Amino acid sequence: MRNDSTIADQEPSLLLSTRFLGISPVEFKKWTIKKQITTRSEKIVTGLNLAQATVVRDSVAKFLYACLFEWLVAIVNESLAGENGEAASRAEMFIGVLDIYGFEFFKKNSFEQFCINYANEKLQQEFNAHVFKLEQEEYVREQIQWKFIDFSDNQPCIDVIEGKLGVLALLDEESRLPAGTDASFLQKLHSQLDKPQFKDVYKKPRFGTSAFTIAHYAVDVTYEAEGFLEKNRDTVPDEHLSLLASTKNVFLKEVLDAALAAAKPADPGSPGNFSDGSSQGSRRSSMIPDPGRSSLVSSSTTASGSGGGAKKLGAARKPTLGSIFKGSLISLMETLGVTDVHYIRCIKPNEAKRAWEFAPQQVLGQLRACGVLETIRISCAGYPNRWTFEEFAERYYMLLKSDLWQQGAQDPKAFSKMILGNTLKDEDKYQIGLTKIFLRAGMLAYLESRRLDRLNSLATLIQKNFKRTVE
Repeated sequence: MRNDSTIADQEPSLLLSTRFLGISPVEFKKWTIKKQITTRSEKIVTGLNLAQATVVRDSVAKFLYACLFEWLVAIVNESLAGENGEAASRAEMFIGVLDIYGFEFFKKNSFEQFCINYANEKLQQEFNAHVFKLEQEEYVREQIQWKFIDFSDNQPCIDVIEGKLGVLALLDEESRLPAGTDASFLQKLHSQLDKPQFKDVYKKPRFGTSAFTIAHYAVDVTYEAEGFLEKNRDTVPDEHLSLLASTKNVFLKEVLDAALAAAKPADPGSPGNFSDGSSQGSRRSSMIPDPGRSSLVSSSTTASGSGGGAKKLGAARKPTLGSIFKGSLISLMETLGVTDVHYIRCIKPNEAKRAWEFAPQQVLGQLRACGVLETIRISCAGYPNRWTFEEFAERYYMLLKSDLWQQGAQDPKAFSKMILGNTLKDEDKYQIGLTKIFLRAGMLAYLESRRLDRLNSLATLIQKNFKRTVE
């Protein structure tokens, strides 16, 4: 057909890439511009248009990049583990750095921007829970006087994206239909989500019939539905996976083995191994398992299997890109949930990337989108420093006269109240909870200053009496 894509046999980029990958240029070309549909009775090969072939080419490149990245992480972890993994066996903690580009909003937004903004929604929810919910819930638990600060909870937006009948579920459903199209996917979105209960999050554009709008925490973003299905479907065609499995490039074999080992313990005898088992991929595994990578690699395992029935089963169950991304994001949030999280917010001062140039409205919009303004409000209105009664009494007992110190061990709460009453005259500067003392910003530094002065005074008193005795 006229709209089928083509690649010249002597295309320089084709010859160069296949030479590096150690695979047949004829086969690589064939399965980049064609696809194979397997039915119960026959196999049908059809041509791909330019957009579809571009998606296939990009999916292979992304798969190789992901495998290479996994291999690099595994090599670093192996080096850090020391000889025979001795250091790894003793490791109890790790330091992780999550670097995310941030919210994306362009004139034309597609599946890539949707995934990035979905990740930002989940991270913003974690930030909300960390800074706002947990902070204020502790004040309620301790029964101290506290005025609630309203914050923007983005759970409704997340429900629209990942709910049972959300955007991702409907996208996966449509992607698995042989006759599924972007237009039918968009129609399902409108029928399921263009309802009163979702009116604050999901919006149907007044003009145009090929887009949908989601009200994210930062700004409303309109996504073009065109290309969503192709980008969400099988990450890498089975034919390309089989072709990569037959590579003559020794390094690529090791990279694919390491990626497989990171998701599943390597078995040299299994058909899923890309190489003959001579590489050390089984020892080069990532410290933090990722179900998204596991799904991606398991699809390659099925593709390189020998049985035709296994391939059919694998093709039917191969995860979509959206489900892989969601699995990776769930794993990330679980990791964040069991770690001590610290946030660094990067603010872009101007669009031109010029030094010493500051665009106030642009910066203010970013501060609002990141929740920084609410963080400042809660820090100013809240109690950033808190101590248990025992800790407080042990730290600041010397601020009272020595004949009262014995009470600190008998009743730490009453003793702590005496210290505060004697030191901080303004009762608005602190609150007494059920198990803790809450101090406003700046009060800890004031108490530390009083403590240092008192210790110096006591030290001077000891020196004076000692010197008088010596003389």
